[in-house]
Amino acid sequence: MYNSAKALLKGIKANFSQMMRNAPTPAFTQLITRVKSNSDKEQYWLPETLPAIKEWIDQRHFGDFADKYFEIANKDYDNGLRVDRNTLDDSREYLGGNVEAWLKMLVDTYQDFPDELCQLILSANSACFDATAMFATTRPNIDTGTNTINNLLTGTSSSTYSLAEFETDYVSAKTALLGLRDKNNRAFNKGAKLGILVPQHMQDTAQKLLDARAIRIYNGSAEKDNLYAGDAEVIVNWEQNTTTDNDWYLINLNAPFKPFLIQDRKAPNWEVWDDMRSKYIDYGFDFRIGYGPLSPFAIVKTNN
Repeated sequence: MYNSAKALLKGIKANFSQMMRNAPTPAFTQLITRVKSNSDKEQYWLPETLPAIKEWIDQRHFGDFADKYFEIANKDYDNGLRVDRNTLDDSREYLGGNVEAWLKMLVDTYQDFPDELCQLILSANSACFDATAMFATTRPNIDTGTNTINNLLTGTSSSTYSLAEFETDYVSAKTALLGLRDKNNRAFNKGAKLGILVPQHMQDTAQKLLDARAIRIYNGSAEKDNLYAGDAEVIVNWEQNTTTDNDWYLINLNAPFKPFLIQDRKAPNWEVWDDMRSKYIDYGFDFRIGYGPLSPFAIVKTNN
């Protein structure tokens, strides 16, 4: 029975938890390394070279790879809903349609919030652990030996995207991603499982090339065998909010360090504020998380 502000709070908490369990998986989930945080900030390290195994002849080998450290601070976020006091009289057995609908939207918003944060990183081209933008043609602060770390490519399209243009760019992006190597010439993405993050308006084009069923494609004049059927998982970036932005990203979904980092400090905590002088009762939740770019070695951007 929801006959008091606190009773309704219990119902909101229970429904919020249930809706969270049933919510769909956000798009960026496979692109995120998600960790627990125990303080106001956390420090992370990322190797700029891969560890090597060498023949042990006399002395043991130590310090084979360099580490760089970076910090991510946690921030506070919140949201909530304002409920008409009459809800307590009119919805004693159920939360009420308006409350449940608002809760559903809050659940969807909370679940998708990491995607929004990742999109902020993409849009800003935020600096990574090496103080270089996430997408760059070189990384001067990393010793790459004779290899160039270039994860920023220029695509073939600026307004519309044909299947042939997309295929050309995909081949270039795949070559670039799998070609990223450290100073010892070891591949960062050996045995990669590929995922391609595209805006919604490019979904059909990407699937025409990369869907496992697309064994034959039309090249503009005739059909041909499609070498790239099933080559990469198509992931729709719903946060990329313009229909004219043709930028997209190729990612190694099996990378030990994913492109993005989300750290959870405090799970959503619901509270109620009931001022008897007001016709409304306020319910809200707050949480704490941190976010930032993690590895530029696991992602390549095609800039159109």
